[in-house]
Amino acid sequence: MTQPEMTAAEKELFKFITKPEVEKRGPIAILTINRPQAKNALAGAPGWMFEYPDLGEYDTYWRELLQDLKYDPNIRVVVITGAGEAFSAGADVKQWGASEAYFKRTGWRPRYGTVIHEGTTMPYLWIRALHKPSIAMVNGLAVGMGADLALACDIRVASEKAWFWWAYILRGMVPMDGACWLLPRLVGQAKALELLMTGKKVYAEEALRLGIVNQVVPHDQLWDTTMEMAEQIAKGPWAAIQLLRYTVYSGENQSFQESLDLSMLCANLERESIAEGMIAQGVEKRAADYSNK
Repeated sequence: MTQPEMTAAEKELFKFITKPEVEKRGPIAILTINRPQAKNALAGAPGWMFEYPDLGEYDTYWRELLQDLKYDPNIRVVVITGAGEAFSAGADVKQWGASEAYFKRTGWRPRYGTVIHEGTTMPYLWIRALHKPSIAMVNGLAVGMGADLALACDIRVASEKAWFWWAYILRGMVPMDGACWLLPRLVGQAKALELLMTGKKVYAEEALRLGIVNQVVPHDQLWDTTMEMAEQIAKGPWAAIQLLRYTVYSGENQSFQESLDLSMLCANLERESIAEGMIAQGVEKRAADYSNK
């Protein structure tokens, strides 16, 4: 069956793509999902809309954005946040719902699914593949794909107003953007299953208790606290920071012996930063200078 024609309203709705904005402040890149009127919902032309190649795709923008940050030698830390009072409401259910309404109206459906395709999951992998520390500055609600976006980051600093909601099950679906893998590693398998199966909301203090976030701070202190942490990490020994991050994540699939072996290998690659740190703290009693290490 040939794909039926869309209405003008449907075409207009599917044109919109959420494009995070980036501000570079010295060694720190701040990525802001700037769609506050929609609580920073993540929208993008679905993969089956092959007849509109000039629109691009949601994942294309993320790929180019994160590749730029990955290979920018001046960027050492990436901070991700949302504009206004929300981190991200996750998938744009208005756009997704319009897709389903279109399928129901026309009786046509792409042979490989609905709006779900590999591209929607790739940004979460690319965040992990940055080889640079990432911090989620969670300023408000983080729902579904938005909650998973925060989980994909290395560290999460949350406002007292923040809350998380893995609402996938309430929409009849399995979490598709990392929650099934990421959440159990933070809260344990049983608690993750409870949160994912019930669609229970998790507010800031419980998120801290469960280990979902690293810190909860007063809302008006969120920016300063997050940037202070980012600056502290950015001033650290760069090679050691990258190797440490790699070692921690590799350890999830290694034996203890393998992790020890990798750590020792890293130490041999960090000789300059180790020398600076040991001399500064052990001999000269000063702050170490890792600006060129």
